[in-house]
Amino acid sequence: MYNVVTKSVIAISLGVAMIGTSCGNRDKELAEGLLTQSTELYESGNYSLALELLDSIDKTYPAEVDIRRQAMHLRPQVIEKQTLIDLQVADSVAVVQLLKGDSLNRLLSYVSNPVEGYYVGTTAKGIDAGSVPGLHARMSPDGQFYILSTSKRLVKSTSFSVACNGEEARSSVVEFDGERNDRASGVEIITFIQAECDSVGKFVMKHRNEPLILTIHGSSSYSMPLPENQREAIAQVYETAMSIRDCKLTQLNKARLEKQLSVARSQMAKTFNESKSQDNI
Repeated sequence: MYNVVTKSVIAISLGVAMIGTSCGNRDKELAEGLLTQSTELYESGNYSLALELLDSIDKTYPAEVDIRRQAMHLRPQVIEKQTLIDLQVADSVAVVQLLKGDSLNRLLSYVSNPVEGYYVGTTAKGIDAGSVPGLHARMSPDGQFYILSTSKRLVKSTSFSVACNGEEARSSVVEFDGERNDRASGVEIITFIQAECDSVGKFVMKHRNEPLILTIHGSSSYSMPLPENQREAIAQVYETAMSIRDCKLTQLNKARLEKQLSVARSQMAKTFNESKSQDNI
């Protein structure tokens, strides 16, 4: 963490530096001062603030080529150190997420299907979504959360909402198309993809231990208590799907950091060779 005094000194230095752009012969002195502070911050481990000052040198003193060259040599070194720290954090997060994911996976059951298999919460295992009114949460093999709403009352349903203690979450509208919104055999079944019901999953997980009221909306509407087993299954599936999403994002972040580290080290080697060549002139 950076203390207030250090931040204040840097802010003052930057302010003075901006004023100094009109002072001609003072530019070199001010740019050197910023470079010195950047080096001190780097050596003390304040990498993000060191980068801010190095960037300010490039923007504020474009004519100070020699100092900018020194800053360019220091910059990838700072990035390398900060990236190594960020990678350590990402590795720690990945381990925690893996343990959490293993624990959550035990709460799901796989259902084989001729088209594509899917996962349901253990409390919803064996329930036929085509005949049991309510909400049926599922997760695809690649971790996508979705919900099927089932209604035996013919209300020409297109959406649904869940409510608790004056709060409400509502799905998007899925118009009748005979496929995702199907009304065959006197049962209305709608499949809501993750983007259309994500807020509902989050809401149910938040209120997983409280009674929820489900309302099916269409040309008319009706309400019913959301069964406890369906409520818990939604929470189980949604939490697992979000854990898988977070793991994927962490892996993407690690890949980005590893590439950033590689680029920084390549720049370090390049600026080192350039500096060495300048010294030999």
